[in-house]
Amino acid sequence: MPTPFQGFLRLLRYIQRANERRVRIPMAAPVLTRVENGPERQGINMYFMLPKAFQQDPPAPMDETVYLERFPPQEVYVRFFGGWMTDWTLQVQLRSLDAKLQEAGRATQAGLFYRAGFNSPWEIASRRNEVWRIAQGELGCGSTLEE
Repeated sequence: MPTPFQGFLRLLRYIQRANERRVRIPMAAPVLTRVENGPERQGINMYFMLPKAFQQDPPAPMDETVYLERFPPQEVYVRFFGGWMTDWTLQVQLRSLDAKLQEAGRATQAGLFYRAGFNSPWEIASRRNEVWRIAQGELGCGSTLEE
């Protein structure tokens, strides 16, 4: 299984002309990472969002390990946090989101979360990160989920 950095490089090559049309695709935010850590399935998938101009007819990747995927509309619970997204900060923020959701009686898809990064690695200040849980059942958020 490739490392997250190897996955990032494969996607970066795709948007830098390793595609059937040999076109450069502008980088869009966020960069999403899907993390599955359930009993039946474990793994990491990384996603680059395509800019609107490429969404209807995206060029096919030349690397067979890179593929195009359309996300269906889905409801997610999101926790925003600043700073650098390390494994430790990610786990702290995920536990915090889970605690708030449990407190509010909200159900999420077990064994799955997304991490979303919005900044380039060279951007030092005012970083934006998010952790997402896929909502299940009755939706909603009230003052108990806000900080």
